[in-house]
Amino acid sequence: MRFRFASVKILLILMLSLPVLLINAADFKLDQLLAEQNKLWQNSPKTFVAKCGWTKFKWNSAKKNSLYYSAVKGGKLMLGKSRIIEIVARFSDKRLQRLEISLYNRGDAGDVTVKVFEHKLMTVRTYLNQLLDYDRTPEKLRKRLAGSKIFHSIWETKFAVAKLRWSLSKFNRTERPEFISLYLYSPNGKMQSAKASVSKKLLPERVQHDKDGGKYLELPMVDQGAKGYCVVAVLERVMKYYGSDIDQHMLAELVSASAAYGTSLKEMVNALKEADHKLGVKFKLLYQNQAISEYSSFTTLIKRYNKLARKAGNKRLKIDKFTASYEKQRYYDPLKFLHVVNPDIYADVRMKYYRSDSKRFFRDIEKYITLGIPVLWSVQLGIFPEQGKKQSNGGHLRLIVGFNKATETIFYSDTWGKGHELKKMPYKQAWAMSTGLYLMPPRFQR
Repeated sequence: MRFRFASVKILLILMLSLPVLLINAADFKLDQLLAEQNKLWQNSPKTFVAKCGWTKFKWNSAKKNSLYYSAVKGGKLMLGKSRIIEIVARFSDKRLQRLEISLYNRGDAGDVTVKVFEHKLMTVRTYLNQLLDYDRTPEKLRKRLAGSKIFHSIWETKFAVAKLRWSLSKFNRTERPEFISLYLYSPNGKMQSAKASVSKKLLPERVQHDKDGGKYLELPMVDQGAKGYCVVAVLERVMKYYGSDIDQHMLAELVSASAAYGTSLKEMVNALKEADHKLGVKFKLLYQNQAISEYSSFTTLIKRYNKLARKAGNKRLKIDKFTASYEKQRYYDPLKFLHVVNPDIYADVRMKYYRSDSKRFFRDIEKYITLGIPVLWSVQLGIFPEQGKKQSNGGHLRLIVGFNKATETIFYSDTWGKGHELKKMPYKQAWAMSTGLYLMPPRFQR
């Protein structure tokens, strides 16, 4: 999370840096599996892995219902003549359900010229025509989503249904290639759209209960890879939970995400407010931490921290270490403050002086999880140690997927793949590190 300190305005950037995924560089063509045609969809996760090899795929969740591959320098997973950047194989009832393939995305592959992009697009179209026995490429359809033009073509056969989707955005008065994605569905499966399709009335049926009295939701895992895509990966998980096939690369264009620097919360909020009806959801801000969002509130926070620090015999912090004035403008640095606070004292400050907000915060979590609706949670990492954390500090967006009221514990999930589907944290720590809470319930009522 990065702040720009101009007057009392604050810009929050959510950023993540992950270690590079190591993959065996040996050639493997997905064509070998697709050549099985109808038998392709009879593959279980076990047989799919056996044919692909562990060196190229990893489980995306502990339940082993999705496999994930992300190319790095030297990776050579191919679809015909097209290099695959990323692929997710999703299973249902132990059978392959669909393949989600990224053939180009700006976040992983960097910028390319329009000429190179069009060549990539033509190559995959030609391949699909041959694979699915089409004499000519299907009609190109267009959909506008919050200023973005998304194109797609659909191939339908007895063997599979293929949806090819691509986009170019406007950048500095020129066209900039964004992504080329291919979804392959079983002919018996339901082809999804970018819009949420689940009825809000059916969501409470998805609430799970553990043996200790906790309630939780199971969402499809999306691994953001090595990109600073925590925001768009979280959004993709929620949309997939609602029956959408939108992916993080489409969403990255929508919210102006940067692979290196992440996503501005302001950009996310503005984009989703504009596009939520087209996505079939209703975006809502539940909570924002005003104590670090406004200059006067921030200085009050430091004073309150020093009051409890003095009582505890701990070091007090000087306000001028985190604030400054220049040409009648006031600047402040909450990140610097949060990096040096005593975690326990800071948590006590948040509970003591912001109690009414905290009660509403947890009431909202309990209310919406019980309704089967996941909650988007922006946090400041680095205040408290976390097990299995892949980001040491900075701003981050994750999901709250459950809670246990009796033990005052929240259940949360990160977009980091297997092992991060459901983790737990005490209410007190969760409240202290919170910067925002957001909701995206589906609009569909029937």
